[in-house]
Amino acid sequence: MRARYSVEKVSGEDLRQRIPSQPFAKQAAATLIVVADGGEIDAMHSPVAEEFAAVLAGAMSEHVYLAAQALQVGVRLVYSIDRETAKRELQLDGGDTPYFGIVLGKQ
Repeated sequence: MRARYSVEKVSGEDLRQRIPSQPFAKQAAATLIVVADGGEIDAMHSPVAEEFAAVLAGAMSEHVYLAAQALQVGVRLVYSIDRETAKRELQLDGGDTPYFGIVLGKQ
C-alpha cells in the first residue's frame, strides 16, 4: 500500500531519458513526477475532484520551488512528459494520472 501524499522511489532505473520530452530535462540531476492518486480522487465523490487534485499538484510544486530556492538548487516545471511511459515505468494504478515533472539540478 502506498503512503498518502508522499515522495516515493518506485524504480531503481534511470528513467530521465524516457519520461521528460525536452532535452534539457533529460540531463537534470533529478526528476520528480507529480501524480494524482486516482483512488483518492474517486473517494471524494465530487464533480470537482479532478480540479481539486490539479490545484493540490500546483500547490505541491510551489513547495518544491520554495525548498529548491532555499537550498540554492535549480528547479523547473516540465509539463511535456510521456504520460503513458510514466504510468508503465512507475507502475501506477489505472486511475492514477501523471500531471507533470519537476526537474532539479545546479543553478
